[in-house]
Amino acid sequence: MAICRHFHKPDLFLTMTANPKWPEILHSLFPGQTATDHPDIVSQVFKQKKKALLKLIDNGFFGTTIAHIHTIEFQKRGLPYIHLLIFLHSQHRIQDSHHINFMISAQLPDPQLQLLLYAKVTKYMLHGLCGADNPQAKCMVNRKYSKHFPKEYRERTDWAKDSYLLYARPNNGLVFEHNGARFTNQYVVPYCSQLLQGS
Repeated sequence: MAICRHFHKPDLFLTMTANPKWPEILHSLFPGQTATDHPDIVSQVFKQKKKALLKLIDNGFFGTTIAHIHTIEFQKRGLPYIHLLIFLHSQHRIQDSHHINFMISAQLPDPQLQLLLYAKVTKYMLHGLCGADNPQAKCMVNRKYSKHFPKEYRERTDWAKDSYLLYARPNNGLVFEHNGARFTNQYVVPYCSQLLQGS
């Protein structure tokens, strides 16, 4: 709160979770071992990834940064993740929905034009089926969707009344099928394509 009072409210909220399939982790394991056998390796690799992320941001990836603050927590599976608040200089603060769409997307990429990004989005950035399709999903609380998936289709990005973003999720016919389930833009977790491709 003191940082917000000194600067302004944060401009970006970014989350990065350790990936047990990162090559740096897999190459450090003995045959037959998994990442869960070596939380020390996972933590060290995550620390270096976090350091690289912060350096990228400090070097102007999102624009001139005047401050950032983060906290590191651990999932029940033991994987660390970072919650990062980023405060941008007034000249680089978010101006409109076009600026947002340049940095963040909540859509399936075109598999013909962005094959690598499509592979990563469909592997890491899809919310599992819930609601009537999967009443036992972990995100279901008192028979309601606590994460509000599937989202409604939207043709453009807008701000909601509570200042949260409503990302563009057009009904453009792109579908990803996996184990008999069909995923559309309604199930995409917002991501930054440049960061995701570089992870």
